[in-house]
Amino acid sequence: MKFSIGVALLLNVSSFQVKHSVAMNETSSNNTYYMEEIPLPMYMGSDCDKYDPQTVDWGQFSQDVIDFLKTPGGDIGPDQVTYKRVASMLVRAAFHDGGSYINGMGGSDGSFALSAAEDLWPQNNVPLNFPPYVRGALFPLVKQYQISWADAIAVASAAATVFLARNSSMYDPMEFIIDVGRCESNIANPPTLPFSNLTLPQFVSYWESIGISFNDGVILMGSHSILEDGTNRIDGVQQYEWSNKYYQDGMLGNTTVTQGFADCLNETGLAAMDDATEDPAAVLWSAGNWQYTINDAFIAPNYAEKKCLTYFESTEEDLSKCPYKDMVKKYRHFARSLVSFNTDYPMALRRLSTINAKYSVKDGAYILEGTNMTLF
Repeated sequence: MKFSIGVALLLNVSSFQVKHSVAMNETSSNNTYYMEEIPLPMYMGSDCDKYDPQTVDWGQFSQDVIDFLKTPGGDIGPDQVTYKRVASMLVRAAFHDGGSYINGMGGSDGSFALSAAEDLWPQNNVPLNFPPYVRGALFPLVKQYQISWADAIAVASAAATVFLARNSSMYDPMEFIIDVGRCESNIANPPTLPFSNLTLPQFVSYWESIGISFNDGVILMGSHSILEDGTNRIDGVQQYEWSNKYYQDGMLGNTTVTQGFADCLNETGLAAMDDATEDPAAVLWSAGNWQYTINDAFIAPNYAEKKCLTYFESTEEDLSKCPYKDMVKKYRHFARSLVSFNTDYPMALRRLSTINAKYSVKDGAYILEGTNMTLF
C-alpha cells in the first residue's frame, strides 16, 4: 500500500524488544527533562527536503520513548512530576499540535515545541505549563535520530498511549499507523484550541473547522481518561491507566462539580451548568477518582439539552428522541467495549496528526514489525 504523501509506519509497539536504554545522559539532573529553551527547527521550509525518514529506526525511537516513561521516580521540573506522568502530556501534545488549525493555517507541524508563543496559550498552561516537559523528554531523541519535531510528537503520542494501555488493569493491545516525514515550523499556529467551557454544538463546530469528523472528535475526547491536574489524585489510577472510563462516566453521570455554577442536580449526582467558568473548572466523576474539565460535563450524553438525564439503559424509542443521539450512541458503544475504543483511537490519532501536514520529498511506505523495517 503506497500513500500519496509522507511515510506510513505501522507501530506494533506491543511487540518491541528492549535492545538498549534511552539515549539520555543518565547522570544529569531530572531538570534536564524540563526544557524552557526553544530549539531551532532543522526541517523548516526548503530544508525539509533534507529530511529522510527512511533512515530512522522508528521502532527503536518508540521504544526509547517508552523506556523514558518507565524510568522510576521523577521530580522533573518545577512541578516535580514523575517520568510516567509525562505520558499523558505526550498524548495531549499531538492534539495541541495538530488541532491548532484553521483555514489552511497551522496543523501538525511541530510548532507546539518550536514556538515560544504557543507556550503562553492558556490551553497549554492548564493544569500546568506542559510544553517544556514534552520538549525535555523528546529533545535528546530528536537530536539522536535527527527527526522533525512534528514526527517526534506524533509518534511519541502513539508510544505513550501504548505505555498507558499496558498499565491498565484491562490491557488490550493497540496498533498504530503513523505517517512520518513531516516538515516542521517555528511559526505559531492559530490559537484555535478549544477552551474548557465549550458546549457540544461548539465542539462539533470546532471539529468541523479542523477537518475531522464527529466520530473522530468523540474518539479523541476519550483520551481525557488520562488527563489530570496532578493534585490529590490516586497514583496509578487516572494519570497512568488508559481506559474507556471516560465514556462509562459520561453515560452514568456520577458527577459533582467542585467549581462552577449548577442549576440542577439529580439523584445520580450530575450537576448541569448554565454559565461558563474559568479554566480550569473541576468536575469530579467516578467517586472522585477521575477529573475532567467542565466541557466534559457539557458534552456528556447525560447533559443533553441541559436536562439531568441518563441514557445508559434507554430504549431505542427513547434514544430517538434525544437530540444528542449520535453522541449517545458513540458513548454507549465505547463505554461497553474497550476493544472498540482501542481499535478506533489509533486511526483517529493518525488522521489528527496529518492535519495540514507538509512532507519531505523523500517519502515511501513502511511497515514495521518488531524492529524489522521493510520498504514496500
